[in-house]
Amino acid sequence: MKKKALLIELNTYHEECLYSQITFLKNAGYWVGLAIHPALEQSIQPYKSEIDTVYTSKNDSKVFFIYRIYRVLKLYFFILKTNSEIIVFNTASSKKEVIVLSYLLRKKRLFGILHNIKKLNTSLSQKIICKNIKKYFVLNDFLLEKARESNPKLCYSSFYPIFFYDYEMLHEYKKNETWVTIPGKIEFSRRDYNFIVDILKELSRADNLKIILLGKLSSDNTQHNELQQNIDSFGLTEHFILFDRYIENPEFHGYIKSSDYILIPIKEVDTKYQYDKIMGAYNLAFAYKKTLICPKGLEHFDDIKNNAILYNGKDGLSKVLEAINNNENRTGKTAYHDRKWTFEEQQKKYISFIEA
Repeated sequence: MKKKALLIELNTYHEECLYSQITFLKNAGYWVGLAIHPALEQSIQPYKSEIDTVYTSKNDSKVFFIYRIYRVLKLYFFILKTNSEIIVFNTASSKKEVIVLSYLLRKKRLFGILHNIKKLNTSLSQKIICKNIKKYFVLNDFLLEKARESNPKLCYSSFYPIFFYDYEMLHEYKKNETWVTIPGKIEFSRRDYNFIVDILKELSRADNLKIILLGKLSSDNTQHNELQQNIDSFGLTEHFILFDRYIENPEFHGYIKSSDYILIPIKEVDTKYQYDKIMGAYNLAFAYKKTLICPKGLEHFDDIKNNAILYNGKDGLSKVLEAINNNENRTGKTAYHDRKWTFEEQQKKYISFIEA
């Protein structure tokens, strides 16, 4: 009889962590079920056939409390019906539904993914969840030490969700160009896009350099409009690839696979990214063996030190982009030769932890 595992994601995000786990489990001979928010249905379509059963459960804090309880209980009975012994909460924090389910399922073998280590000490809901979920994954090796210090009573392991469905590359769009891609939602609170514009307008030439903002520019967002206007007014339109729509997974990953570099455009690194959590751009770069371009302040963990070009402020990034534009070798130590980057190694770590 097949071993059974169920993955749960009740949020509208973190779908990027699911496919690696599904393939780890399926490759190890598991029956795999998935319970997700309906907003993720479109994203999982390319690999839905690889999952044994999919259940959608909308998590909406605006509906009546009784109706939320009804939906949680409905999901609970679905889980019982699958007879899954291993339950993995893809986002094991914050939601009241996770609190309730972790309590109801406490006799099962429960695991969770921690996306922010700081919550172990600062979040009341996380502390409640930890009473029932005792085993956690973090998404980078460097987070293990901080997690163990934050709550040594729990068990931890790490894995890298860097294996994605095999989407096609977009070579047909790339015409002897160097693509530097900034993936993710266009958020000025987290990133500085305007200093990229400032750098490009100061380059003596940028013949083959393309900056790809791999997120939606909204016409009703003032900052987005100002960014578009700056790009146009300085005659830099041909050096950017921009989108005024949501980018579905096939196209998103196609651009990442076809890119030459992944850029994190921030002038100063927030302490939460130094010690408590990762940026999504890391795993996209790791997945497709791309060189990261990162600000200084992240070099204290090996994955960045060994696979990134580091810059210090606007002047530092300007030098990096100028060197790339001049076809100078800026790949540094990037190699991805370590065994940790293989499917076999990551699967072994994941399966060993859930079966221990």
